[in-house]
Formats: sequence, structure tokens, C-alpha cells
Amino acid sequence: MNRIKLLRMENGIKQADLAKYINVAPNTLSQWETDYTEPGFENLKKIAAYFNTTTDYILGLSDDPKSPVKKEKAPSAETEREKDLKYLFKKIDELSDDDVKKAEEYLDFLLHRQNEGGNKK
Repeated sequence: MNRIKLLRMENGIKQADLAKYINVAPNTLSQWETDYTEPGFENLKKIAAYFNTTTDYILGLSDDPKSPVKKEKAPSAETEREKDLKYLFKKIDELSDDDVKKAEEYLDFLLHRQNEGGNKK
């Protein structure tokens, strides 16, 4: 069995969740798991970090899944606030420079209003 799929299944991670963390389409991850294609180096590193293992283990070059260097496990899910902020950033990135300036001014207004009214996050 493919090591990516094995790690994912052993850890109870859904294919869609891992694909989202790596920032690839679920069908791309599926192709990696069926050995139809292989992940690039950067994606391989992300997968290894996520599962706290080595790229050698994922590639089948080692049978030892433990990383020689202890890495902090990546979060398994984004908070709703993080999702909202990413969405807003993507939308702002689509705006013209003039509209970005207007959005910045409106955000400043909202922050000022929040600070004046004592309303925090």
C-alpha cells in the first residue's frame, strides 16, 4: 500500500482534509496514493511534516517512520476565523489598487468603531 495512504488511514485523516492542508485538489492526492503520479518535493515535505515522519519513509527508502528530528505536528483543521481571513485575503487580492485602498480605509473605520465601543473580537 502507498505510504501516503497508509499514513492517512492510520491517522484517521480524510483525503479531502489532507489535500486541503497541502493545498492540492483531492484527485491529485488520489493520484499520488494510487501511484499514478508522484508529489513534488515541496508537497512531499508538507506531507512528511504533517505526519511527523521522513520523506524517506514516504518514498519507501526507509522502513522507519519516525523523524530523526522532532517536528511539531501541523494542525489538522483550520479554525473558521482562519478560513474567513483566507477568503477575505483572496477577495482583496482581486481588487484594483484603488479599491484595496478603500477596503483598507473601511477596515480602519471598523477597527476604530470597535475600539471606541469596546467590542473586541
